[in-house]
Amino acid sequence: CEAIDAHADNAIRFFGAVPGTADFSRIRTEAKIFIFRMIYGGTAAGFARDNKMPDFSLEEWKRIVQEFYKKYPTLKKWQEDNYATVLRQGYLKSFTGRILTFPKVQRYDGSFGPSDKAACNYPVQSIAADMIYIAMVEIMRRIKELGLKSEFIIQVHDSMVFDAYEDEVDT
Repeated sequence: CEAIDAHADNAIRFFGAVPGTADFSRIRTEAKIFIFRMIYGGTAAGFARDNKMPDFSLEEWKRIVQEFYKKYPTLKKWQEDNYATVLRQGYLKSFTGRILTFPKVQRYDGSFGPSDKAACNYPVQSIAADMIYIAMVEIMRRIKELGLKSEFIIQVHDSMVFDAYEDEVDT
């Protein structure tokens, strides 16, 4: 099995990067940011206004976003399904049962409705948060089960901080 660098592939595919050139690493990073923003509901208009992203026209960004969803059609369907659920029932539920309601907000066009960006963001963020919570509980259980003196201190985003005794670090 050959390893694939998805971010490099996306830099080439969407931003026209050329491997081996001096700016390839920078463009790969821009492509990586683009991909993560798309997962959270990024838009062509948002990218066109962002001075930290490549200086493409709105039309070019529309083409890139369209091509992105051709490559990742399941993501688009998942995002649309989540938003349809929010419109239908007013909330989304994580796999652990956590619920987030979506109040109506004023949109760019002046209309009111639930935020489509929040509906894209919540499932991704809640899954990550739920997984870190589950991991914390399991790790604390194992520390106690093994009789370790090391302690869990705090969780920050996707990281856990421990006060670990040197002789327990490998464990």
